Amino acid sequence: MMYPNVKSAYENIKSEIYFTKALYSNELSKRVDSEVFLKLENQQLTGSFKIRGALNKLKVLLQSYPDIKKVVTASTGNHAAAVSYAAWKLGLNEIIFAPNSISESKRHNLKKQNIDLRLYGNQSVETEVYARLFAEENKLPFVHPYNDLDIIAGQGTIALELMQQVDRFDAVYVPIGGGGLISRNFILFKSLNPQIRLSAVSRRMPQ
Repeated sequence: MMYPNVKSAYENIKSEIYFTKALYSNELSKRVDSEVFLKLENQQLTGSFKIRGALNKLKVLLQSYPDIKKVVTASTGNHAAAVSYAAWKLGLNEIIFAPNSISESKRHNLKKQNIDLRLYGNQSVETEVYARLFAEENKLPFVHPYNDLDIIAGQGTIALELMQQVDRFDAVYVPIGGGGLISRNFILFKSLNPQIRLSAVSRRMPQ
């Protein structure tokens, strides 16, 4: 799955999402003596890039299985919000599984969105396994938070927008969690310019 799949994903979702700004950062540019741009996906629908993958996945599902009424996923935050919004937009219902260890603030935020939230297990992996089994037993589609080609293609649409907004890149820094964001963007940037340096960035945990 290369560039054409990302273009197809963008055609699926571009009318439903924000074309987020690529903001020039004076402060960061001075600190590293280079031009630095920030892609403001925090201003995207539902507050993160996750809506790109969720919308694309559900639209692809509906193209293949137009009679589906409900989907299942497992998440503790941004993916849950994205799937819930995408499901609402497309006239579907959703069931979101989360671990019992989810913070009270996240639980409150999800409940506030009228999500059908169900708690199971104490670790995200345990919850995900249970959610997949639940979906299989009930013959419902499972929307994986990151390990899914349609999800990954949707996240890759960020690169398509960036290439319209900034003339040339020497390096791109991508935050990493499950890997869905960096994987497709990495392939897309590298396929168009092998000289681009792409780095994964993770937050430093408090000591």
